[in-house]
Amino acid sequence: MVPADYVALCGEPSPFNPHCPFSLMFENNSDGHVAGAPRDAFYKSGAGGFGIFIVPSLDMVIYKLGGNNAQYDPALTGLPQPSADDHSRDDWRPIPRTPFNEGSLGGDDGLRRVLEMVTAAVRD
Repeated sequence: MVPADYVALCGEPSPFNPHCPFSLMFENNSDGHVAGAPRDAFYKSGAGGFGIFIVPSLDMVIYKLGGNNAQYDPALTGLPQPSADDHSRDDWRPIPRTPFNEGSLGGDDGLRRVLEMVTAAVRD
């Protein structure tokens, strides 16, 4: 569906800035900065913690959902949702990050952690 040469370019630094692990709007792991992930992995983060990851060497695509319950409102998405009988997590908030606690990782930190954990689970 996507040309192989395009996928290959996503997984390596752009020739216009070879010192940055970023190409064709994807962050890539060509320099190994995501220590637990294969070097051919590349990904794109989105608002609210969403992300898509591609790992050619593992023949894997990962889609990570993020955000809060309001983002899934059928009025916004046009998709029906299961009934919400359980409201136990409605007021849940992540553990805050402090100098003494890593907290719940969000944003790019959280995305990189997902990539590390899922690829480790597949390889082990």
